[in-house]
Amino acid sequence: MLNAYRKFAEHDYRIDGRVTSEYGAIKASLKLVRKRYGRTIANEFGPLALKAILLHMIEKGWSLSTINQSIGRIRRCFK
Repeated sequence: MLNAYRKFAEHDYRIDGRVTSEYGAIKASLKLVRKRYGRTIANEFGPLALKAILLHMIEKGWSLSTINQSIGRIRRCFK
């Protein structure tokens, strides 16, 4: 599912034929999910898993706004 969303984003987030910076941000957010939950079934990825990703972002020293944007990107992927 993560790969399918990444491919969708690569196609959808373009301006004048070039991918936007949003695509790179989506890719970085999904990379964290893939590292920790890459083999997990999508239905089993729930609020606790998302919280674990959030805590990992905090440990990495990400700013609050960056964390909030990344969590939003991950949520959109699973919708």
